[in-house]
Amino acid sequence: MRELPAPVHRVRTRVRRVSCSGELFADVTLDFGPGDGFENEVPADLLPAPWAERLAEGVREGLDGVRARVTLRSAHHRPYAHPERSLGTAGYQAAREALARAGLIGPGEPRTSGGD
Repeated sequence: MRELPAPVHRVRTRVRRVSCSGELFADVTLDFGPGDGFENEVPADLLPAPWAERLAEGVREGLDGVRARVTLRSAHHRPYAHPERSLGTAGYQAAREALARAGLIGPGEPRTSGGD
């Protein structure tokens, strides 16, 4: 299993989509580094545990087997805007951006899907 070679700080991802089936909205900032695990620094009253877990699942999916220590620094969402899907997508996109900044994926690698 590969490991993230160096820290990647302040990866901010925003998901915003409006369609006839509803709205998606999430704005998250995470730090990535060598190691393993997911730490949530956002209070539970701002990001309930099930939603934080969905974001962590999106991150794991986006890392695609690369080991990384991830710290969630901030998360904003709208409870009526499908938070599980929004946060999962944001986590996936943040992980892909971290891999790109670390040089582990190239410009042709997908960065904007997943999390669904």
